[in-house]
Amino acid sequence: MKKWLLGSIALLMGLGLLGSTPVQAAKYTVKIGPTTAFKEFLHISPYYRTTKTVKAQIDTNPITRTSTAAATQTLTIPKGTVLAANNIANRKVYQIDAAQLSYGVLKPLIKKGVVPTDQFYGKIKASAHALTKVARPTYLPAYSYGDLYPGQTTQTINHVFGEQVGPKVLLTSDGYLERHVATNLKANQFVRLQLRPQSSAKIQKTTVKGATRYLYFKTKVAGIPTKHVRSTGNYRYRLALANRHQPIYQQGNSDDDGAGSFYSLYRLGKQTYFTPLGNDGSGD
Repeated sequence: MKKWLLGSIALLMGLGLLGSTPVQAAKYTVKIGPTTAFKEFLHISPYYRTTKTVKAQIDTNPITRTSTAAATQTLTIPKGTVLAANNIANRKVYQIDAAQLSYGVLKPLIKKGVVPTDQFYGKIKASAHALTKVARPTYLPAYSYGDLYPGQTTQTINHVFGEQVGPKVLLTSDGYLERHVATNLKANQFVRLQLRPQSSAKIQKTTVKGATRYLYFKTKVAGIPTKHVRSTGNYRYRLALANRHQPIYQQGNSDDDGAGSFYSLYRLGKQTYFTPLGNDGSGD
């Protein structure tokens, strides 16, 4: 029997899903197309807002391949910033995913030639009630960390993540839409790049109608198909982000313990983008 199958059975037993009711199973799993996915392996996170300016210790990776040294850097995060975080260590520390933050917050790290690791490795001390829990931002696609890449085929997905090519659109946890178009040929393959965007704007409001999220901006975002809907105020431009409900599942490689991956397709204007949702937990 394949190692990944044994692991899945063990996980099912550990979660008590074998012999459980559909309601109990739904607590731990979700359907992505025809495939059942375990929520713990998807891009699901609690979100918090900083109640004051805080200092975070961020594990980083070098942006380019010219250096392999990783380091921990101190990053100042402004009051009112929404970020992905997990409360740990008897509520004394928050683990944060700084890679979901906007260029405006990460600029001091990028100027040093580093970016946050694409994991919950950054830390904030929980003293003095530094963070307060908030709902998941509505502008983020379901089970996504907000990174969208042009394309809708498995070949495109493999090319993008193998070569770190642009362009892409980022919906950051702190509420910005960023458009990145440059390709960094010297980029470290394992870094989720957060370089200076070609254009960006603050998301002022989000409404959801059916499968479509409508994002509103005060300023136009160059290169993004926004619609001019008002002449004054904060909601002058609107962007439709439509879920195509055509998820993609890429089978993992059981020979090298590679996990299978889930992706969802969205439409921005007339162009289709894909966003990573997580994996099936079958790898080691």
